[in-house]
Amino acid sequence: VMLHLPMEPEPNAHISPGKGAVLVGMSAAEVRTVVEDDLEAVPWVAGVNNHMGSRASQDTALMAEVMRTLAGRRLYFIDSRTTSASIALNAARREHIPAFYRSVFLDDTETVPYTLGQLREFRHTVEQEGVALAIGHPHSTTITALEEFLPEFERADIELVAPSQIVRLPEIAAMQPATKK
Repeated sequence: VMLHLPMEPEPNAHISPGKGAVLVGMSAAEVRTVVEDDLEAVPWVAGVNNHMGSRASQDTALMAEVMRTLAGRRLYFIDSRTTSASIALNAARREHIPAFYRSVFLDDTETVPYTLGQLREFRHTVEQEGVALAIGHPHSTTITALEEFLPEFERADIELVAPSQIVRLPEIAAMQPATKK
């Protein structure tokens, strides 16, 4: 079970991260209170990823406080990488939190053809890097695309595992997201 922790997006996003968001400018005590309250709202939480957070995930002090709070609970962290400027992964690693990052968003566009293309990109990344993490939502288009594509993973001998397993693989400890050219 993962907490999809709301974090502040860029100001021009024109959307709200919702209640319980971690915001730039919060004091350390406010960050701890918000994160602890959000964690208490999700029974059996084992890990966290950021919901939105393009602005928050670039703030060094804010991410350090979030990660200290997660470290106190012995949780893992997945950086959703809503911005290539995110420092959240490195902040988690500095706190010795098992952590990894999103390689592919499956369903930014809610169509089966788009999601199938993203699944092909995911497969390619796994073949190149040895491990990758995809984030998707339970949209009907995503589910349909997954049903269609799952045999491709079997044929490619790719095993799908939970994020909680990925973050504990020794080979991912030094991996960093690819930088866009």
